[in-house]
Amino acid sequence: MPQRLPARAGWASVSPTGTRPGIWAKGVDKDTFPLNHPQLLALAAPRPFLVLAGENSSPSTSDGDRTWPLVEAALPAWRLYGGRSRLGLFNHRQGHSIPPIAFSRLHEWLATYLRLKVTG
Repeated sequence: MPQRLPARAGWASVSPTGTRPGIWAKGVDKDTFPLNHPQLLALAAPRPFLVLAGENSSPSTSDGDRTWPLVEAALPAWRLYGGRSRLGLFNHRQGHSIPPIAFSRLHEWLATYLRLKVTG
């Protein structure tokens, strides 16, 4: 079993549909990789983790609102630790770029959970 992530907080900007990890993740894109997407998210528990997505109306996009079931499937790992589940998804709906609103939300997320002072 892989070890849990050593970070205090994290974020990801790629989220797949289905339970298999995304095609852009080297090594985890193979059918032989033993973990599915909710299990990978669960490795971050109980640390705060935000998934950034850019799904818009295009049927070719594979991240965004359709990722909620995967996030919800990972929530039991956070609940094992008690307290609030600090796993989230923000869909900025602007495609595969990371627009200013997404950076703003990411900054708020990290500032909240790392207890950083927000300036500017």
